[in-house]
Order: sequence, then structure tokens, then C-alpha cells
Amino acid sequence: MNYVSKGLLTKEEGRLYSRLLQNRITGDYNDFFDFESEDVLPLIKPVKNLVARLDDLIKLD
Repeated sequence: MNYVSKGLLTKEEGRLYSRLLQNRITGDYNDFFDFESEDVLPLIKPVKNLVARLDDLIKLD
């Protein structure tokens, strides 16, 4: 939220981060939910881009 409001990440990147966090919580605590490849495969490229952006932000600090 702070990175988006300060303009360091786009709203889309913020939504992706929120989605990933929700997926992690679901995967950790919901014993009856399985992620399928069609859920995960479309996220690979956007997540790689987000990690690169976060890496750039970390280097700035």
C-alpha cells in the first residue's frame, strides 16, 4: 500500500502483490484447496517483473 501510494509501484503491481499474499495464505491454511497450473502459469512473467522492480527498489535504499 505504501509503495503504491508513494508511486514506487503501480496499482497493478500492488494488486499482484496482494493476490500473491492471498494465495500464500490460502495455500498455507486451506487444506482442501489445490492450485492448478492454469492458476499459476499466467503469474510467472508478472511475478518475475515484480521481483525485478522490488529488487531495484531495495538497491535504492
